[in-house]
Amino acid sequence: MSAPLTPSLPIRRCSCRYPVQIGNGLLLDSAAGTAQYLSRTPPSTAGNRSTWTWSGWVRRGSLAGIAGLFGARQAGATSATYLAIVSHCLVYYDVLAGVVQAHATSAPLLRDVGGYYHIVCAVDYTHADPLERVRLYVNGERQALTLVATPTPSHQSRVNSVQPHSLGRSVDGAGTASYLDGFLAAVDFVDGAALGPEAFGAPRGDHWVPLVYTGERGFNGTRLEFGAPGDLGADTSGAGNHWTVNGAPVQTLDSPTNTYPTRQQACGSDYYSGTEYGVTTLGGLRTRASAYTFAWWPTIHLPARGRWYFEVRQSVAGDIGLRLGVVVPTQRDLNHGAYTLGDTVAGGGVLYRVDNSTVVRWAGASYETLATGLGTNVANNVHGVAVDLDAREMRCTCNGVQVSGPHALPAVGDRWSFVLAAHLAGSNILMDFGQLGWWYGPPAGYQPLCTANLPCGLATVSGTYTGTGLANGPYVPTGCELDSLTINGTALYNDGSARGVVDFLAAGFKLRSSAHNANGTTYTWTGVVRTEQRCANAVVN
Repeated sequence: MSAPLTPSLPIRRCSCRYPVQIGNGLLLDSAAGTAQYLSRTPPSTAGNRSTWTWSGWVRRGSLAGIAGLFGARQAGATSATYLAIVSHCLVYYDVLAGVVQAHATSAPLLRDVGGYYHIVCAVDYTHADPLERVRLYVNGERQALTLVATPTPSHQSRVNSVQPHSLGRSVDGAGTASYLDGFLAAVDFVDGAALGPEAFGAPRGDHWVPLVYTGERGFNGTRLEFGAPGDLGADTSGAGNHWTVNGAPVQTLDSPTNTYPTRQQACGSDYYSGTEYGVTTLGGLRTRASAYTFAWWPTIHLPARGRWYFEVRQSVAGDIGLRLGVVVPTQRDLNHGAYTLGDTVAGGGVLYRVDNSTVVRWAGASYETLATGLGTNVANNVHGVAVDLDAREMRCTCNGVQVSGPHALPAVGDRWSFVLAAHLAGSNILMDFGQLGWWYGPPAGYQPLCTANLPCGLATVSGTYTGTGLANGPYVPTGCELDSLTINGTALYNDGSARGVVDFLAAGFKLRSSAHNANGTTYTWTGVVRTEQRCANAVVN
């Protein structure tokens, strides 16, 4: 993969959707031993420790654990200030010598990995109204907060002190560090002013889009755009407040104005037990397989037309369950993480079975082998799938060379999806849909799957699903964020009132309780589109 990252293939840029284009983001990996984040220690006490604003676009990759966003800690003391996502809620915390000074938690849940959240933390400890001293915003909307502690006007945070500051990491008073696994883009820090989200973004129809902040930034003010691959901590505001890169985070083409597929966290749990198989890190692009075949579904499904490509790199030889391809998944497939994908289970498709060196096609009970003896199950090989949905055929590549195909796709519908499955315990599988710049890249005429390349009109607004009776219930892809959802005559609204019952997502919805989800019961649903996936924010629930 080369740097700097720029699109190697045509990407459609739409000024009507995004007046300001964000070209790059920063991908942070929380896998054990990686410790990827940016750091900076202010050179003097000239910064304002009582009044400041942090703004950033955040895309979650893993939903496990605490996602640290920003903060500062006093070395050798139980004093820290930080912003993090804890149990899917946005949390601001300030502790001095072990005594909590400020603790605010938002009620809504941030567990949509299909897009970016714009998060603003505005702090003004000097404000006369205690309820105005810490304000949190997501996608332009102020969040209702549960306040455990409210700072006094005389208190000063650790932020802007001459102590280590972190980005993509939070460190609590006891020194415990928590890291973001996901993407950061267009990060701004303003020293000396508590600003609202309108300084950094604006509504555009039914979605929230980035703007470039043009005001004063103060002594420690920063703008991070992650556009220089050799200097990802470069301050582009002109103030020279550069940050130091720790670990090996990488530049990516994934951004708030053009998102690429990652693993859809709403899918992949065992359909019957709710057990999760496999571990997802690197922003949802790395899957560490377990002792069960683990089906991996992307956050973006394929349009009905077009020529699309993605790549997978295997870490070990002899992976006994590595398969990739294109399928028309059934609901059971999307919510099932422990079955042998490719044995007539899914609705139909074509799979490049690296595990046994074959290519197979199936539709319902019809199953046939299309190619044998490929011999590509070798450590560090890069496998590719190129699907032409205009010609209805698929090609398989290994290390940039076509090894099989074209193979005709079965006539099983138009709702196609890329898919990956892995089985060997300890096997790390890394996916790239183009956001990392490719290892080898697609054949001529194929393009990356990303929101900038999606056409209009992909939304699905009606269908059926079968309940499971589990709190971790079915995921239903729609290709859009729904404004409302009616299930068997009961209306649910995307305004927070359905929290705990259903999650509205940038690309679908997921049942989160036994309501509308009785085991074995078939439900009919209809929806009203709020925003198509090609320009949707990650949704707050």
